[in-house]
Formats: sequence, structure tokens, C-alpha cells
Amino acid sequence: MSIETSICPICGAICAPGDAEDETAHQKKHTLYAKGVLPYEIREFLKEAAYAYLHSNNVQSAEAARRAIAFARWHRAREGGIPLSKFDEYMGDMLAYLDDQTSEEEKTEISKRWKKYG
Repeated sequence: MSIETSICPICGAICAPGDAEDETAHQKKHTLYAKGVLPYEIREFLKEAAYAYLHSNNVQSAEAARRAIAFARWHRAREGGIPLSKFDEYMGDMLAYLDDQTSEEEKTEISKRWKKYG
């Protein structure tokens, strides 16, 4: 017996309509998305597109790309439970992490500091 599945047009998740446990889990994800958390696929798409611009010769595009990557990471951290009160600190660290002037040692420290949130 196979379980019939469908793809949610909003978040792209594969769902099993009629499966109460699956529907509850899926609704919890939509609640997070409504609060600003982005689905994994969307976060990764944003980061991939932004990384393409990050090292471009266009300074304005590179700055926007750094912010896009930082925001995508913030959304991942929100899904991981980071408090809203940590926004400025987290974003400052992520922007520093993406700065070519930041040492590898500093980048390692930044990664360790926020690792528990994803």
C-alpha cells in the first residue's frame, strides 16, 4: 500500500494529505514561515544567488549580496530558536564573517558563537 503525497504550493514540502501527524507538522512549519522563517530551499537559493554577486566588481551589488546572505542565515537561526533580541548582534557578526577583511580566526569564533542556532 502506497501513501499518496502532494507538494505544497506554498513551501514546496512533500505532504501526505489525510495523515494527521504529517498535517500537524506541516502546519507548524507554515506558522514559522508566516513569522518570517524561510524554507530551507528558499534560504539556500538566496544565498547561492548572493554569493554569485559577492565577489563581483560592482560594490553596490556585493554589499546587497552580503546583506542577503546574512538575512538568509538569520532566517535559519530564527528557525533554530534564536531570540529576536539577538538580531543586531547576530547580523553584525554575520556581516563581519562575510567581510574579506575578517581573519579566519575571527570567522571561526563567530561560527562557534552562533552554531547552536543552526
